[in-house]
Amino acid sequence: MDMPALDDRRIGSFRLIEYLVEATDFEVEALKRCWKPRVQSWTAQSGFERLMTAGTLDGRPVKIAFNWVRINGHLVGFYHPESEVVDYRQIESWLEECCLPPWSPHGPHRCKTVPAHFQSCLEFLEIPLKKKTAQKPRSVA
Repeated sequence: MDMPALDDRRIGSFRLIEYLVEATDFEVEALKRCWKPRVQSWTAQSGFERLMTAGTLDGRPVKIAFNWVRINGHLVGFYHPESEVVDYRQIESWLEECCLPPWSPHGPHRCKTVPAHFQSCLEFLEIPLKKKTAQKPRSVA
């Protein structure tokens, strides 16, 4: 993995993230089931920040939950709002300032996506994919 750029303003462990995906815990599990058989390794990581506060709304915290996964050696951060109140502007602003990888030197790509476009993360990180194996149809007895 390359070292973070000198102009990288991210905080703490977030400097290590190479790609960011907005996904709930359920979506992360679904992505894992879909993509783990097609990559060399998919390993959940612990020891990183799990819950961060992006700000407050009406005196209540706006929180973001994170899951960390190492895919073929690349650290990918998965996040979703996790609080009683949600302010997407605050969340996006916090992500931009503290978490989101800098603009790619390889083109106008922001290193952030949603589950429906997860393959763009794998392509950007140049993670080779194994070919899909045909599944045998289930017999109905």
